[in-house]
Amino acid sequence: ELDLSKIEFDKILEKIKEILLHQTTTVENLVDSINEKPERTLKVIHFLLDNKKIVKTEDGLLTWWN
Repeated sequence: ELDLSKIEFDKILEKIKEILLHQTTTVENLVDSINEKPERTLKVIHFLLDNKKIVKTEDGLLTWWN
């Protein structure tokens, strides 16, 4: 259970996708740039990782999985 409304989840997801489609970044930088509560952003990041929507590169950066 993510404890996020669908609207909150989708808003954070769109921000994450917008960033990761254009660049790779660290989890920390991604959380900082989203401008939402860090724990909520981290929940969405973990959900996306678990569902293979985003992946970690060999150097540990996050990228959107196309």
